[in-house]
Amino acid sequence: MNTRKYFSIGSNPNNDLQLEGAGINPFHLFLYKDAVGQVFVSTRAPGTLFTINNAAHKELYILETQDQLALAGHLIDWKAIFEINQEEIQVVEQTQTKAFETDKRLKIQLILIYTAIAALLILMAFYI
Repeated sequence: MNTRKYFSIGSNPNNDLQLEGAGINPFHLFLYKDAVGQVFVSTRAPGTLFTINNAAHKELYILETQDQLALAGHLIDWKAIFEINQEEIQVVEQTQTKAFETDKRLKIQLILIYTAIAALLILMAFYI
């Protein structure tokens, strides 16, 4: 199992992956894999861009299993970099599903609380 957490991409030889070409900065991209297994991609210099599924990005992005990462026409196989297998993908997807369900429950609870507060305020208005 790969324990690598950080991966640097750019034209400088000090990067983990050195790419040459127009539009590639010396230190262009930074990939990070957290403890849960999610992979984040970010630029390392202001004004630099990367492409996810043919859409340009310049801010921090959480990669999904189906996402294709490219840099100045170079396709980056980020799953191979971190040796992500199908089991890890399933674990991350299950974690995201659980987080989504928890978030959904909390939103419902919040709506119920606001409704109860509104009802109390209406009753208090009639009492006064």
